[in-house]
Amino acid sequence: MNLKPRRKPSLVLVLMFTLSSILACNIEERRSTLPVEYDTYIIDTSSILMSITQGKEDVFMPVTSSESEEIPSEFPVNWKQADYLVIADALHEVVWSTSLKNWELNSMDFGLPCNKKMYGLQYGHFVFYDTQDTEDGSDRIVHNIVIDPERSSVNVWALRYSPVVIRWETIDLTKAVITADDALQIAEANGGTETRNKVDNDCYISVSLVPDSAGYDGWTVSYYQNPGTLLEIYIDPITGDIQ
Repeated sequence: MNLKPRRKPSLVLVLMFTLSSILACNIEERRSTLPVEYDTYIIDTSSILMSITQGKEDVFMPVTSSESEEIPSEFPVNWKQADYLVIADALHEVVWSTSLKNWELNSMDFGLPCNKKMYGLQYGHFVFYDTQDTEDGSDRIVHNIVIDPERSSVNVWALRYSPVVIRWETIDLTKAVITADDALQIAEANGGTETRNKVDNDCYISVSLVPDSAGYDGWTVSYYQNPGTLLEIYIDPITGDIQ
């Protein structure tokens, strides 16, 4: 991960970068689904962290397409970034029979309704990848993990990109010491609380760290209300400084 976050470039540069990236992916890298195209598992939000710590089995219960009953949920949860990562690693072990120890973290995206701010992060989406050598060069295997406490569920899906021609950035959690929880608090102290109050908490907050972003590769905290963005704050993941 680039340790010096970029400032937002001009709209023209963003559009040019995005277009060139899309063209490169479409022309040179082929994307295909892997056996795990999209699976859903039920979780017990009230006990999952303790169950993982105790090494219990059947923490993740597969959901079939025929199951449409409502899933009970203990919502909101009081989970932090570290808790989401514990769940992601345990789920990866169940689905792909390997831990995330040797996988690269490409992006993290968290979210929460504004009226749940006192509880913290209520949603998490992680993208991990591994580059594997093949006879024709190398493939990038991408695993997506979504953790949704409100629905007491987690989702996973996998993609393959081949051959690898585009370098993906990675997040080094030992260096990105400002967590999503920290970024949210920094944003709240710098206009976020005022923004929420102005709309009576009728909004949604996104806290994302996407090093491959064409705009900014540090933490981006966004306050949304249909049809647009109320406030967007950029935070250095190393120092916590607002950019």
